[in-house]
Amino acid sequence: MADNHKWADIISWSIPMSVADLNNNRSIIPEDPGFYAFTPDRSVLKPGNVLYIGEAGNLRNRLPNYLHHNPRQSRTRHKGALFVMDHRLTISGDANIYVRWSPFESDYGLRRDIEAAMIQFYGSWYNDRDWKRDHPFDH
Repeated sequence: MADNHKWADIISWSIPMSVADLNNNRSIIPEDPGFYAFTPDRSVLKPGNVLYIGEAGNLRNRLPNYLHHNPRQSRTRHKGALFVMDHRLTISGDANIYVRWSPFESDYGLRRDIEAAMIQFYGSWYNDRDWKRDHPFDH
């Protein structure tokens, strides 16, 4: 499926972890730059089954924006985090929403290009920017 995409060969995802499990032990999240993806189940990433894709300069610093123990009390203004928290509250609960990550050392521009390509490919539900922009992948 993703085999025809240049970025697929350089992204290696962790095992999926439920938000409930991560909220019990956030120290397992690496401090590396890289990518993260939220899904409604543990299955492999596939088009139409990804809630949100993101990139971060430090995964351990970024992911807690989405993992607030009580989403109703979160003060985040990050739109993606708000969408994920709403999904947690109204659809799945913390035990049935999963996150995985892929550490990836690169400059910010390359991570953004790969993020855009993944958002386009997976058709993530809650990424709302216009990611149909030109990028060097999948042409």
